[in-house]
Amino acid sequence: MYIFDNTESFESFYKMYCHDLVRFAYYYVHDVSIAEDIVQDVFLTLWKKRSKFKSQNHLQAYLYKVTKNAALMVLRKRKIRQKFKNEQTEELAKSPADELFESDLDKVYHHAIFTLPEKCRVIFCMSRIDGLTYKEIAQTLGISIKTVETQIGRALITLRKRLSAYLT
Repeated sequence: MYIFDNTESFESFYKMYCHDLVRFAYYYVHDVSIAEDIVQDVFLTLWKKRSKFKSQNHLQAYLYKVTKNAALMVLRKRKIRQKFKNEQTEELAKSPADELFESDLDKVYHHAIFTLPEKCRVIFCMSRIDGLTYKEIAQTLGISIKTVETQIGRALITLRKRLSAYLT
């Protein structure tokens, strides 16, 4: 036997929890209509999966957990959409001169790195490109952490000098 024998028992259960779940969802999404949509979807899912529930013991906790997950999913989608909009706006805002400047800067930057002394270049790339810590670099190359610090410092000074015209 299902937890909800008929639509009337489900409807009374819905009325009992709907308002509280909408407030709970609103806490995350800060939009009443979206919170209401989330709760409607949660109850629709509950109705579809009602055969899996034999008692109401843990049903309240289930509802809150599913509502929270749905609200967080809405926030993730919202964040992704906003990031995409920002990227599109940024791309549209770039003039051909900006793109040319960025292309030139990229070429100059890579050339400046390539012209660093070999040991300095290897250490700098391991740090800034590969994302290794100074300790990891020192262990990998069999040198002291102080040597890594010194080489990174030299690389940064050299790169600042070579890129100074682009950094103003």
